[in-house]
Amino acid sequence: MAVWSALSRTLFGAQRASNVVLSQVAVKNGLQLRQMSGHNKFIIQPTRWQWHKFKDLLHLYFFVGAIPLGLISAYCNLFIGPAELAPIPEGYRPQEHEYYRHPITRFFKKYIMESEQESYERHMHFLWEHYDQAMFRKIQKEVMALQESRGDYKHWYYVPVETRTYEIMQEDAYETHQERGQFR
Repeated sequence: MAVWSALSRTLFGAQRASNVVLSQVAVKNGLQLRQMSGHNKFIIQPTRWQWHKFKDLLHLYFFVGAIPLGLISAYCNLFIGPAELAPIPEGYRPQEHEYYRHPITRFFKKYIMESEQESYERHMHFLWEHYDQAMFRKIQKEVMALQESRGDYKHWYYVPVETRTYEIMQEDAYETHQERGQFR
């Protein structure tokens, strides 16, 4: 350590002269600098903690992702290799992911990406939903037009009538009117 201190005094001697100038500027600006064990400057500057933290996290997550992906890629390219064309056996129906050459692409197509059939069915469901909504709007317009033309209005609630009680009341009314000889 003593060798480094001696070298730094000789190599960076010109820098010490600038340190004195900086300390004089700092004192002129109202900052008081102490001399501690031969060092004569303490430059107050904004923190670089956020920058260093960002670099640390960037390196961490880059290498957490890059090293495993690089190893997987190297393994696939060295030991598995690209797929080769071969005749299809009788009665075997190849799956969709088997048509891709690279093993990583086959893995993504099999486990991560959606198949062509799934994509088609999802699109057809989307079209069916839009068709269903259009038909609902068409029926709703027809109902509104009929209400407007007939002078109807919406009934927001409905109180059901018990039919047995109503039938009994009608029978009683019919019998009383028949006894009196009056029937409306």
